[in-house]
Amino acid sequence: GVQRVFATVGVKNAQTSILLVNDSDEPVKVKISGVDTSKRYNYHFVSGNKTDRIYPGGSLDLSKTSEVALRPQSITVLTTYTYGTQTVR
Repeated sequence: GVQRVFATVGVKNAQTSILLVNDSDEPVKVKISGVDTSKRYNYHFVSGNKTDRIYPGGSLDLSKTSEVALRPQSITVLTTYTYGTQTVR
């Protein structure tokens, strides 16, 4: 099948959010560049077999790795915002 990943970035008040959509049934790794890497990014996702809530995926340090693994048929958000990241249900 065709592997497609869609991305958009939003910046507001020095906070950065990245929305990534993998519409394929295969996992993929994408390289993130051109964003502020001085802050940790919180990782949240919804994927084909996990759609009952938004799942926390931990945090990423984009200054150490620019590659992000995306699950099949998933929506992934990377954000420097920290509110509400304890448990999203």
